[in-house]
Amino acid sequence: EKMGGPSALMEGAERRVMSSSESSAEEADVAALCSELEGEEECLIRYEEEIDETVPPLLTAVRRCNEYDPNDFIPVLVGDEQVGWTPLDMLDALSDTLAKGEACELAMLKSDNKPRDVAYDAPPQVDIPGYSVAVRLAPQATGGVERSDTVAAIVDSLVEDGYIPKKALRRERQEVRPLAFGFGGPGAPPPLLQMERAAMIHFGMPAFAIHVNGFVRGPEGEIASVWVGTRSMSKATYPGLLDQVVAGGQPAG
Repeated sequence: EKMGGPSALMEGAERRVMSSSESSAEEADVAALCSELEGEEECLIRYEEEIDETVPPLLTAVRRCNEYDPNDFIPVLVGDEQVGWTPLDMLDALSDTLAKGEACELAMLKSDNKPRDVAYDAPPQVDIPGYSVAVRLAPQATGGVERSDTVAAIVDSLVEDGYIPKKALRRERQEVRPLAFGFGGPGAPPPLLQMERAAMIHFGMPAFAIHVNGFVRGPEGEIASVWVGTRSMSKATYPGLLDQVVAGGQPAG
């Protein structure tokens, strides 16, 4: 999402400005905090209202990231397995693809607690309480490789239409599994498909990574401070901002 002018928000949040040549990268990152429907002043007011002096700023940010309205999303299926959630505006972005019903389709669910004004032909097979329709990916594919190729074409179309920013692409695939199995591990079934890492967030699919933190102990053995890294300015996401010492997404395989 975009905002009118990120400079005031940056000042209000007391963000670190690395240099004049890097400020534009920080502004692009801060812009994601504001809705395209609100101006700079409205955005700053909302930001200030969210501050709770009794709650550490980092925890406030974490809480905000976990706030959502379930009514704004619908389930995503591969076969009869739920693999994620996608925002309702994805239906508009996929309208042409959904109309063809080959790369993806609208699937009717068993639950009828939440009717929606959509058309679908597939018989109900999956029960997700509170939802009557879902997006099913690669309904005609017969294996993981074919599913992956089908979904890759969907992602390419979303990038071409601007729904997924081209600059965010990692050219790195991650594994997609049923939500119930999380990261996988012993006893977990093989991944259903592989998807471009940057696209997984748009389908509400869990993406996993490995993170390393470094800390320094004080004279009494207590944790006195932690190491903080700085992301490279060449990063596709959040360039120049603070980060953990070592971190990286878990690629497929």
